[in-house]
Amino acid sequence: MQLADNFSRTRVFAEIGARPTGRRHPQCRVAELGSTEYFECFVKQNTMSGYHLAGTCRMGAAGDNSAVVDPQLR
Repeated sequence: MQLADNFSRTRVFAEIGARPTGRRHPQCRVAELGSTEYFECFVKQNTMSGYHLAGTCRMGAAGDNSAVVDPQLR
């Protein structure tokens, strides 16, 4: 993100009228805009999983060689 921010501030981008918006994420106001601390906060506030994080495995009695866990989830 810092690399992209740096690119956005180059002469080439300025020539086409591109510039950083200066908008801040509301949860990251304590960090200086453009700092490593700001980008870490921004990423933490804006990332999420696109998947349902769940899985399944076979549960069985002690001694069941095809079971991954027993009834106590061990």
